[in-house]
Amino acid sequence: MYLLLFVVLLATTIMVVMNYYTIKVLSASSAYIQGESESTKSQKDAARHLVNYIYTQDELEYTFSKHDLSIPLGNRMARVGLLSNSDIAYIRIGFLQARNSPDNITNMIWLFRRLERYPYFKKVITDRQAGDIYIDQLNQIATKAHQEISIAKQLRNDRQELILRINYISDKLDIAQQSFSSSLNTCCLRLNHYVFIADLFITLIIIGGSLLYAILMIRRLNKSKKIISGQYYELKAINEDLDKFTYNIAHDLRSPILSLTALVGIVEAETDLSQINTYTALMRLSLENQDKFIAEILSSIKNKKNGNAIVLCNLPQIIHQVTSQNTFMKSGSPVSFITDIAVNEVYAEPLKLKIILNNLVSNAIKYADLSKPGQYVKIRSYKNGAFDIIEIEDNGLGIKNHDQQYIFNQFFMAGGNKKSTGIGLFLVKDAITKMGGTIEVISELTIGSTFIIKLPVRS
Repeated sequence: MYLLLFVVLLATTIMVVMNYYTIKVLSASSAYIQGESESTKSQKDAARHLVNYIYTQDELEYTFSKHDLSIPLGNRMARVGLLSNSDIAYIRIGFLQARNSPDNITNMIWLFRRLERYPYFKKVITDRQAGDIYIDQLNQIATKAHQEISIAKQLRNDRQELILRINYISDKLDIAQQSFSSSLNTCCLRLNHYVFIADLFITLIIIGGSLLYAILMIRRLNKSKKIISGQYYELKAINEDLDKFTYNIAHDLRSPILSLTALVGIVEAETDLSQINTYTALMRLSLENQDKFIAEILSSIKNKKNGNAIVLCNLPQIIHQVTSQNTFMKSGSPVSFITDIAVNEVYAEPLKLKIILNNLVSNAIKYADLSKPGQYVKIRSYKNGAFDIIEIEDNGLGIKNHDQQYIFNQFFMAGGNKKSTGIGLFLVKDAITKMGGTIEVISELTIGSTFIIKLPVRS
């Protein structure tokens, strides 16, 4: 049993480490994609300014052209430095010249050096090198034209012939760019696929180990019950608490996964490369919050013997953690959160309060009415006499009047709803009751629902 527990904890640790490296890979991949977009734009601008310079002999156009060419040349400088194991400072100069963010350079160097022998990444490098030839030719034409105009005040070659040559090079750059973009996209997809497979494998180990551990624990409890009949009721209560805790953990860990799934769908459908960085930032935030939540769960388990103390909780902070893990619906639409917080601190068990709010918010998203033009979740707090009030309101499908009196009963599923397990709201009410509070619902079918939590004010 201890070996199984060690395997589960080890797999959990590996998952946390993999989440860290997943964020690092996504950040570096996004930086390369963004840098490629910047390089493509600069190549086109350089050709345009060079044509203008040949026609007008305006020195400013030549300056613009050389400045735009410095961006792909900087990328090449960094790439050549990486391939030849040059000094980091030299490589950084190249990346900075190519307008890459200084914050991303370390991750870009790290990713390159770990993938440079990978066949798909080698093709990316080869396709990029094919375009370097045409960048050099464009740079040579610009330099030679500038020398002739500066010294002889005229071009030796026919102006039209030079422009045709520039257009030819620009077309070749477009072809090379398309090939490079395709290779880079394939490489990123492969990389994401491998990361997903690794995450799935570790997740299965954790789930399988947890299930086996739970089975072994149940068997041990049953055996102890037979031997010590006097401890029967106490062991039964412990088993019920374990079931509730396991469900709450599974529910709260599943919410960010559904949000991440929606984000992945958006990224896969996104055609604007510049927007991908925004979505990966949201993914990173969701993963970081999930990591913090796992740490809180492990801390709660570690300190279980000391009891779960009711303390003064920072309500806006907990609400932010809950909403940031439920940012998108399964359909991919962003969730609109409206907050009106008049009471910033309430007395509660922090982890339980977070689980309660996450359950109610994720239910509001799960049962959203997608036929309405806009779906929202309102969270407000205020004081009413001896109670602090927290309200969760939505404009979703609503609950039938007949069902409202039963929704907090264990295993009750309104209308045979297959989305529900019939235990979530039961556990929510149970947790609130143990903290000395109450919960009620006001709902109207097709209009929406409002859940009202009352927690006693303590001195």
